[in-house]
Amino acid sequence: RAARQAEYEKTRRVREAEKLDEQPYVQEMTLIEQTVAFCKSLTTTKEVGEKKEEKEIQHDLKDGMEVLTKKEDRDEYYFVPLAKKKSKSKN
Repeated sequence: RAARQAEYEKTRRVREAEKLDEQPYVQEMTLIEQTVAFCKSLTTTKEVGEKKEEKEIQHDLKDGMEVLTKKEDRDEYYFVPLAKKKSKSKN
């Protein structure tokens, strides 16, 4: 009986030593590391996009010529209608 008990204690200690080698929450840690790497990749692409420099273009225009701008760059003017349209009602 004493030999069995000693063998059992030995195997129990080996199992406990193996458990100490394993890191707890391995899946959670890898998920957090992947999330941080993903967020860093998103922020670096935004910084690269913002660093684009706009070049000033020199236009050689003759009298009476104009340069059209992009629709986003234009100043928007909103004209309010002067009178409402009469609605046709069926009575």
